[in-house]
Amino acid sequence: MKQIAWIQSHMVRAPLARIMGLSELIRNNICTKEEETENLNGIVSSSKELDEQIKIIVQKAHNIEGIKNE
Repeated sequence: MKQIAWIQSHMVRAPLARIMGLSELIRNNICTKEEETENLNGIVSSSKELDEQIKIIVQKAHNIEGIKNE
């Protein structure tokens, strides 16, 4: 459970914070078209990273459940 909490607080938070920051720049028209494209690429990349971290958390939770059910 400590591993899951650590992953959630550090590994999930980082890509989420990037997604929030980059999307805010785009939403507020603070960047050029070129920067907007770069920011969108960053959002896609961070979204994939976030998805991977969520999969890791789910797998760890399943492993814990498997141990408890034995």
